[in-house]
Amino acid sequence: VIHYEMPSTSEIFVHRSGRTGRAGKKGSAILMYTEQQTRAVRVIERDVGCKFNE
Repeated sequence: VIHYEMPSTSEIFVHRSGRTGRAGKKGSAILMYTEQQTRAVRVIERDVGCKFNE
């Protein structure tokens, strides 16, 4: 899943990202964001409990 736009909530990020890795298989989600959106990315990381690779 590639997120071209910043999700407005962590729940939306999880819902969209959940479309990958179904049926016990691994998947990847890519989030594209600007430097100005870094704070929002950190909030999503905190809410979902993981650190994203940059």
